[in-house]
Amino acid sequence: MSVDIHAYIKDFNNATREGCEQYLLQQFNIKAQVHPESDFETDSGFLPFKVEFPAIDDLKGKEFISGFEIFTGEYDYQSELQEINKSCSKIAKKKDFQEFVVNEEVDNLLKTCNYDVTLVTHSCCCEAIMASAFASYLAETCNGVICDPQSGKYYHKNLKQETFGWIKQLMDGLKLDELHPFEGF
Repeated sequence: MSVDIHAYIKDFNNATREGCEQYLLQQFNIKAQVHPESDFETDSGFLPFKVEFPAIDDLKGKEFISGFEIFTGEYDYQSELQEINKSCSKIAKKKDFQEFVVNEEVDNLLKTCNYDVTLVTHSCCCEAIMASAFASYLAETCNGVICDPQSGKYYHKNLKQETFGWIKQLMDGLKLDELHPFEGF
């Protein structure tokens, strides 16, 4: 089973590997190293991280490889709104149109976004932790919004608090036998 997370962002100007690593450590107590040749804007496919979880006693002092699939595409708010209205008019057979993709507050942020960064995780809790933390970093650093398409929820306020809750739950479920030791990039 795979899970997607979308981070809609304005641009990548403030997103750096070093900034991401500091953010993950400061906000989530995840000691991470992004693959040194990674480029958040242009990479497509698996984005690897070397990770340590210093706050989890059973995992303290051990290094693991983790990551998630990343795909970056253009985002056009007007096109998304038109697509939603097109779908709604077919279903409802009405000519009523939605004014918003989500709501006025979220849409004001979405209107400034130029990129849809899709993060795809598979069965491992560690992948979901890293994707959630990375989405939080991107949305906060690059003036964006996180979308969880499984629930249909959008997050833009209190990003650290929202994602910290998800990540805490996932960290509580981490098991050593599900993790892969880091052997190098």
